Amino acid sequence: MNYRHAFHAGNFADVHKHTTLTLLLRAMGRKDKPFLYLETHAGAGRYDLYGNDANSSHASETGIGRLWTQDRRPLPPSLAPYLGVVDALNPNGQLRHCPGSPLVARACLRPMDRMVLLEARFSEAERLEATLQAFQQNSQHMPQVRVGDGYAALSPWLPPPEKRGIVFIDPPFERNDEWKQLLAGLTTAHRCFATGTVMVWYPLKDHAAVTRFHRSLRESGLRRLLLSELRVLPEDVGGRFHGSGLLLHNPPWQLDQEMRTLNQVLVSLLASESGGRSEVRWLVGE
Repeated sequence: MNYRHAFHAGNFADVHKHTTLTLLLRAMGRKDKPFLYLETHAGAGRYDLYGNDANSSHASETGIGRLWTQDRRPLPPSLAPYLGVVDALNPNGQLRHCPGSPLVARACLRPMDRMVLLEARFSEAERLEATLQAFQQNSQHMPQVRVGDGYAALSPWLPPPEKRGIVFIDPPFERNDEWKQLLAGLTTAHRCFATGTVMVWYPLKDHAAVTRFHRSLRESGLRRLLLSELRVLPEDVGGRFHGSGLLLHNPPWQLDQEMRTLNQVLVSLLASESGGRSEVRWLVGE
């Protein structure tokens, strides 16, 4: 699919994954114990919606652009953490910059928590470090940015000394074997850190590929697999990027209820006039 973060910055899938990420991080933060946030495909951290990639795709118009143009006072509190990060990047009130997941996560983490960000492209990692330094607060430790294959780095970083953690796998889907790599990454994370929480993003575009992925997950032996799927366009056109999928392994207690409420809000704001739908369900239970 070639889902480059810059090209799709601020689109409906970004809104889906980043608002869900804030729910997950806030749920983890309810316990007075530190945790690790580990991201395998971190990107540059901040994106210019008027830059060459994002401006050519106009993807943000069907995502953050719709939330930004709303009268946000009546919007549910579940959107506030994400919109707060977007506001901080656009202090003049004009939507120009959009956060990547590292900045969204940074806003939700506490001083006691730790962040490790992996990025395969050296240039993107350099931009990420510069972005994080620009938003560094004295009370927080500087996140660790490392260049390399995020999948290969799972085993060396897990389990964390904190004994609590979130792994976020958000690949660009440039590889022919990406679905297999996702399953292998989940399996590695579970083997190294069975009690950790893993969130995986995937595109809703190729119905057969998604069906095979779900079947492989059921056959993997992994338990507590929660799906969140947001469709903003009808599925009547084959091969069209019509929705966003998230898989959570070991989600915190009652997060599924919060995600259902969030998805109802998102589908009402982001779905096209021709129709969309959302679903949160357990693919595999306890």
